Amino acid sequence: MTMAAVGNLESVGNKLFALREWRFGRVREKLICILRSYWWWQRQVSGDAAYENYVRRAARRSSGHAGCGHDNAEKIASAEQFYLERLRREHSRVNRCC
Repeated sequence: MTMAAVGNLESVGNKLFALREWRFGRVREKLICILRSYWWWQRQVSGDAAYENYVRRAARRSSGHAGCGHDNAEKIASAEQFYLERLRREHSRVNRCC
């Protein structure tokens, strides 16, 4: 084999390696995206993200009245206050089937 042929083979090998790395990177990115989506869904379903959702909604509601003169800005409860209130609401009524 001549040096030019060896150089061409190395070039082809490098291109194939780069293509394989690119595909692996795309698969890895897709897998990470799927895992993040699953983790978000799991937190929403289990109620673990309830406080973050509450803070986001409260901030959005209070920012809507920033310049209009209304004093509707509600106090955002701390995480501890939020969960204690949530527990109080859940357990203050009868929770049985019969």
